[in-house]
Amino acid sequence: EEMCERIMLIDRGHRVLYGSVKEIRSKFAGNAVEVELKGEIGELNGVEQINHKNGSYRLVLEQNVQPDQILKALVKKADVTVERFERVTSSLDEIFIQVVGRDLSEEEMA
Repeated sequence: EEMCERIMLIDRGHRVLYGSVKEIRSKFAGNAVEVELKGEIGELNGVEQINHKNGSYRLVLEQNVQPDQILKALVKKADVTVERFERVTSSLDEIFIQVVGRDLSEEEMA
């Protein structure tokens, strides 16, 4: 994943995905962002789900909401300081699972 520019995912002998890593990741990017901040995140319009883990928040956004809208809302909060804000990208493993509908480890168990 770190060493290549183009990949081809094969499932049971059939090509299921081909392209540059950047193209594939952007195609399968979910509508979520990861945020590190100081203060209380509280409620945010346009956010379906908030998961807190290891000092950061993963915010799953509603379908029609853009990440910049959430960033603007966070910056406007007087008691919040945004330290990191980035769009969540899926790993190639997660993309493979989305494409073929199963985890590779399921095959190892069979």
